[in-house]
Amino acid sequence: MKIFSKRNLIVGMVVVALLGMIVFLGYNYIVFKKALQDASDPAMAQKLASAQVAELINKVGKLIELPEEKPTVATITDYSKLKSQLFFTNAKNGDKVLIYTEAKKAILFRESENMIIDVAPINIGTSSAIQSKIKVVVENGTKVSGAALKLGNKIATAFPDISIIDNTDAKEDYDETIVAVLNSNVNSAAEDLAKKIGANIDNFPIGEIKPSDADIVVFVGKDLAE
Repeated sequence: MKIFSKRNLIVGMVVVALLGMIVFLGYNYIVFKKALQDASDPAMAQKLASAQVAELINKVGKLIELPEEKPTVATITDYSKLKSQLFFTNAKNGDKVLIYTEAKKAILFRESENMIIDVAPINIGTSSAIQSKIKVVVENGTKVSGAALKLGNKIATAFPDISIIDNTDAKEDYDETIVAVLNSNVNSAAEDLAKKIGANIDNFPIGEIKPSDADIVVFVGKDLAE
């Protein structure tokens, strides 16, 4: 009778242990699955330890001003699946991505070098949360040589979310610099750009040729030519 009771006790303990393990694994699967969904890409896994997240935010916060909201933090685990996206061009496995949904910003951070690799706007609700940088073409609407290149360099320095994809000459001359928006999704960024350089947002000038892959075109006028 004692042997039977002891055996029952052992079996009971094993059953309880197995049930506990199943519950634990099931819970962690749900958390991990949600983490991947939050990161919006199967090539990234979210860091779940709050202490690690807090430490990471502290490090990045010393390099760049961060939004007040708490970000979703993900680790790149398979760079090969992300390298086609401009934001991840210089990424490596192990890099961290801080995703701020309210501020609509993503930061790519390499903890091993304490370096910010890239910053980009995000578009929540798409298949991939990380957008490419805003593509800007700068066209010289003056007779001043190199005016488009100089203004393009200033824009690229002031706006890390912007990529200058071309500097060229406009067909017409302009007294005032024009910021023409070709992609309505970047209206806010265009307004910030225009304000920063002291230009006006206007319709795309008649007679000019629209670039097929640009979000914004800046026509440099005499007012900003150097």
